[in-house]
Order: sequence, then structure tokens, then C-alpha cells
Amino acid sequence: MHTIGTILAVLAAAFAAFFFIDSRYVHSDVYGQLAYGQTNPTAGKWTRMSGGCELKVDTSSANFKPGSIPKYFTSITGTKKHWEARGVSAIYSPTHKSFIVNIMGLPCSMANGSAYSINWNGISER
Repeated sequence: MHTIGTILAVLAAAFAAFFFIDSRYVHSDVYGQLAYGQTNPTAGKWTRMSGGCELKVDTSSANFKPGSIPKYFTSITGTKKHWEARGVSAIYSPTHKSFIVNIMGLPCSMANGSAYSINWNGISER
């Protein structure tokens, strides 16, 4: 069960990520650790998978505790048709250093050529 403090911390991170995308924020308190970031939109690292594309998101800058699996929350930005991407909020293979996001319904050339980027928030419990 999540405490009200945990819920408020997640909402604060989502708000901060929306307005301060280019920076990284790391906060630790009695509820756990909270961090956010954004993938490089010009890196072109989306790779092909069955039915879509995937991207490994590096969260090592957050320095989450080894062995912990943070709860990750994501959104996508881009310059063309990113609103048509499906599956961006599904998190695969989460660890304290990374996770994978899959998008369905769009070719990887679209993702790599239209500056697709993943905005992420992560929170780990103490």
C-alpha cells in the first residue's frame, strides 16, 4: 500500500518532469528516492522488434539502490506522429539502472527521424 507521501512524491516528479525536461532531479527522503530524466531525442537508438520498436532507457544517473526495482512512469515526445505510438507506458525489464520501452504501430525510422524521446520518472521505496 502506498502512503500519501509516496503518491505526492510521484505527482511532484511528474509535474517537475513536464516543466523541467532538460534537467535531472534526484530527491531522497523517508518515503524513498525520486528521480526523472529524458532520453536523448537525437541519439537514434530505437531498434526494430516484432510489431514495433524498442528503446533501452538508461536511468543510472538516478543512482537507485542496487537490487531495488524502481517504479517507472513514462511519456513520449517527438516532432511527428508520436501521439500515434502505442505501448509507451508499458515498462519491460526494469532494474535500478535501466528499463525497456516498446512502441507499436510506427516504424523505427519514424522514431529515429522524428526526435522521439522518453520522459521518465522513477521512485524506489526505502
